[in-house]
Amino acid sequence: MARKFRIVHENGPASWRLRLAISVAIVGAVAVLTVGGWWAYTTYQDGAARGQSDASTVQDGLAATTRDLARQLHAEQRHGKKLAEELAFLKRSEEIDGTACKMVKASLTNLQKENANLREQLAFYRGIVTPEQASNGLRVYDFKVSPHGSAGRGYDFELLLVQSEHHSRTVQGTAQVKLSGLQGVVPKDYSLTNLMRPNTAPLSFSFKYFQELSGQFALPAGFRPVRVHVTLTPAEGGQAEVTQVYSWTNVEQRSAEE
Repeated sequence: MARKFRIVHENGPASWRLRLAISVAIVGAVAVLTVGGWWAYTTYQDGAARGQSDASTVQDGLAATTRDLARQLHAEQRHGKKLAEELAFLKRSEEIDGTACKMVKASLTNLQKENANLREQLAFYRGIVTPEQASNGLRVYDFKVSPHGSAGRGYDFELLLVQSEHHSRTVQGTAQVKLSGLQGVVPKDYSLTNLMRPNTAPLSFSFKYFQELSGQFALPAGFRPVRVHVTLTPAEGGQAEVTQVYSWTNVEQRSAEE
């Protein structure tokens, strides 16, 4: 015999409570999901914002550091340029000081030479106008030679004669210059007039105060002068001859110094 089933629809209090519980559970789940999703979204947004803020802070710091370094570099470049200009100025000043020092030394040397020449001239004129300060009468004041030409045997000479008294009277006469030395190893004398080109008669003088006799001569090949003898012979009788002897080395040395 077949069984019969009957569907019973319960609409009582128990069924209503069950449906309420299920609804509450569904609403709670939705609420939890909604709150969780909102929390997750908010957390993500906060993190992203903090990340952007940190990146912006780092970027701002790097930019500020770059600007500081650029300012420092610019300042150092200006300082370096200033130092380079100061160094160039100091070098230029040193060059100018060196040039000025050389010019001052050269001027001082020239002044010393001029001073020596002035003293010599002063002594010369004092010897003429103040006889008591020099040898009286006719005398040889100086004899000088200076080389000329490329052969090394030619010379210029200057013979200076003075009269320290009797300026109202003209003294006249002849001057003889003799070079004594060695021709090889043999002693030899040469008259200066015989060595002059062209040959000249004995040197003559005529003056009241002073007179300079000059000319050129050439030493014979192989001849080495040692001494120079200068003899003045007045034309007027009664006046003694005047003789002055010079060392050739001293004559050459004095000429080189001048």
